[in-house]
Amino acid sequence: MQVVLSVPKNTKGRINLTGKGVLLIHGGPVRRSSQRYNRFLNWLTAHGYAVLQPNFRGSDGYGAQWRRSGYQEWGADMQDDIETAAEWFIKEGYVDPDKLCAVGGSYGGYAALLGVVKDDDLFQCAVSLNGVTSIPHLVTYLSSRRFSLLTVPRIRGGLSNRTLRRRSPL
Repeated sequence: MQVVLSVPKNTKGRINLTGKGVLLIHGGPVRRSSQRYNRFLNWLTAHGYAVLQPNFRGSDGYGAQWRRSGYQEWGADMQDDIETAAEWFIKEGYVDPDKLCAVGGSYGGYAALLGVVKDDDLFQCAVSLNGVTSIPHLVTYLSSRRFSLLTVPRIRGGLSNRTLRRRSPL
């Protein structure tokens, strides 16, 4: 899995790890994190946070097979990738295990919330910016909209409502 790592630096331009970290999870989920300018990312590193942005299964830009491997995997394989990235972040010494926060918007907000529900020993906090809290509610909403035949099968597939509820942070 490809990730983007950003670390805080001191006034001399040297890496200055403080132990504080943010796992910044992109939305979409058919989007990706890249090394382009991001005000929020710059603010985090300027305030001493190491930031890791994983491009988990379902992310765009790594081929159709990688993107499709995220279909019907909300809360499952995609979340496992996010957990793996967080564990690597800690293991490599970029962040202290008791100072990691999951942050994201839209799908990233969903994954951040699910992270603290599912792995409360891994994440100490979560920030969800307009994140999905209920997959069944999202599927119901999208089913009544244009292009629902493109989006709903990618999220739901043949999964039961019970499974979708179990994969929802709500």
